[in-house]
Amino acid sequence: MAKLTNKFIDSLEMKKQSYIVWDDEIKGLGIRINELSKKFILKYRIGHGRKAIIKKPILGKYNILRTEEARRVAKEWLLVASQGKDPCEKKSDQTTIKEFCDIYIERHAKIKKKESSMIEDQRMIRLQIIPYFGKLKITDITPSMVVKHHEFLNKTPYNANRFLSLLSR
Repeated sequence: MAKLTNKFIDSLEMKKQSYIVWDDEIKGLGIRINELSKKFILKYRIGHGRKAIIKKPILGKYNILRTEEARRVAKEWLLVASQGKDPCEKKSDQTTIKEFCDIYIERHAKIKKKESSMIEDQRMIRLQIIPYFGKLKITDITPSMVVKHHEFLNKTPYNANRFLSLLSR
């Protein structure tokens, strides 16, 4: 363990075998060095106690991210992790309906449904969901918006009910 500084990191030798040098100042902050690159990492637990999940993500590449900036980012991430949240995780409230539909097809429909049902879901998503709701965030959609679109589809009750069924998943 040593205090990580830009000068100290520059002096570290790049070896074929990967190794980590930990910082004395911020617990969990380190630099992983191998023959190709030097990257800042942060080892932390999400929550408290020994049973908490341990993560070791990359904060950024050295020379793009300097030591002072890595320390600042590490402090922010450790604060978030101590509250039981994962700082690496993308905020789910920022996901749009289009992104969510893509995830639904890949992780659910292709695995758990027959091919014909999956194709029908893709068609319904392409024709009814993405044109009207695709750019909206999931959290921005209200029940009244769904009901209004369901009533708009009243000329084709089968499609209206399929739309409602698919959107409620």
